Amino acid sequence: MKRQLAFPLRALIGAATAFLLSSVARSQNAWLVGTYPGSHFVTLQEAIESPLVKPRDALFVFAPRPSGPVTTNKPLTLLGLRGGGFGLLCPLTVRDIPVGDRFEIIGGSADSLAGRDEYIHFENCDGQILLSRVWNMPTLPGPPSILFRNCPRVSINQCSLHEAAIIDSTAAIARTTFDLIGNTYGIPPLYLQGSDVTMAGCNATTLPAALNVRSPPTIVMDRGRLHITGANGDGIYTAGGITQANYGIWSNGGEVVIDPDVLLNPSGAHPPLGGSSRFTFEQMAFIKVTHQGPGYLIAPQAFGTPGDTASMFVGVSAERSLALPGLGDLWMTPAFMWHLGTRTFNQIAEESFVTLIPPTVPIGTPLTFQMLTLTPSGVAKVSMPSEVPVAQAICPRCQ
Repeated sequence: MKRQLAFPLRALIGAATAFLLSSVARSQNAWLVGTYPGSHFVTLQEAIESPLVKPRDALFVFAPRPSGPVTTNKPLTLLGLRGGGFGLLCPLTVRDIPVGDRFEIIGGSADSLAGRDEYIHFENCDGQILLSRVWNMPTLPGPPSILFRNCPRVSINQCSLHEAAIIDSTAAIARTTFDLIGNTYGIPPLYLQGSDVTMAGCNATTLPAALNVRSPPTIVMDRGRLHITGANGDGIYTAGGITQANYGIWSNGGEVVIDPDVLLNPSGAHPPLGGSSRFTFEQMAFIKVTHQGPGYLIAPQAFGTPGDTASMFVGVSAERSLALPGLGDLWMTPAFMWHLGTRTFNQIAEESFVTLIPPTVPIGTPLTFQMLTLTPSGVAKVSMPSEVPVAQAICPRCQ
């Protein structure tokens, strides 16, 4: 049983934190977008379509003006000025990001308060797609508010998504809430099709669209694989009256593995699981981590099973996973990974680690955190990944 309680922080700051990232650094210019004084561009459309903005550049966004639809294949990093959030204020479609590049949104939102006028779609992207601290609020029927289609390397962390669809993709999701408030007309908060998805420390809930209207299942999966782990109240819920609620997870033709610590409709009033998939239960360790900028401390929290020993590792995210026979998948580049320390879980089953992000690390560098756990009986396993970008709070060209 994993529980999240206060625990003394044990710092580990040493030579292992000198990431030697110069060999993986990206060429990068920074641009200011929006209505902030001195902005280079007023709308995201103007910035993304500008020939001045090159692939791998960073766009710091502050209150941009609305614009028309944007379609791009430029690998870019979009983030809020001084660490703040920002609205896209445009429909955004990203296609054909190649292997070796990535597209990142850090702190953005697609509010769609007037319908489906804002959305974020990723299609046919072989490079990494990374969302951190992103949220959306779709209203009225329409295309999926956030869509990943044929994207083999998706990372989602610290997000609040009221609707997302992951189709024929591979996604690592951590510290994210999928929360339907009945405003999407029967669309589940999370729809999966033919995908391989891991969820660590996440929550998902759904409410009926209106009184006496049956809500959709919270998570719907059609084929694929879904692994869910969590602790301290993390769970999959449906709400509303008995006649209004639906399944927590409805899955057909796939495999669903669930950590017993994840709560599944705990009230007992609504069915937790349904469909033809094979549902199994397994204890799984996981990591919660919040993104930080260059020169800041980053503190991943490890959750596991009392008595197990866990070694924490951090590295630069790999383009594809490396299968470790009998252990699991490694999602970081072996040449750029470092050991942060080893702990044995006590009855609290939660440990904290600390490391420093060197000041020279480029903005947007994706970091992967994973653990190697060892049970008292000698069974070893690699945890699912938690991935965050290095996110600088202040634009270097906006001083």
